[in-house]
Amino acid sequence: GDYPSSLREMSHEVALLHDPWASAIAKAAEKGFATRGVSGMFQGQLEQQKKAYAEGKLSPYFVAETYARMNNPEQALFYLEACYDRRADETVNSSVDPAFDSLHPLPAFQQFLTKVGLPPAK
Repeated sequence: GDYPSSLREMSHEVALLHDPWASAIAKAAEKGFATRGVSGMFQGQLEQQKKAYAEGKLSPYFVAETYARMNNPEQALFYLEACYDRRADETVNSSVDPAFDSLHPLPAFQQFLTKVGLPPAK
């Protein structure tokens, strides 16, 4: 992907939200990308997302997306299960969200979709 453009877009969105957690996540992603590239971007973003999640300020869905993008299906599924447990609104997107494309072949992901009441991902 075009990560520099995505980071710029994230910065513009964060400015409109006036959300300190969203700002911290965006800044960590930018700093990580500048110092360590794509993997640094995801790692920086993830650290701040987990802090926001722990304080109840961020849906586990976004943590799951980041873990999926980092090719960590176990943690992605863990946070998707937290979405189900918390009845997070974003859960309905999990079968079509491109962040989870790498999870589609996994039986555990397909079972999750069935449990949530979503059609199988292809």
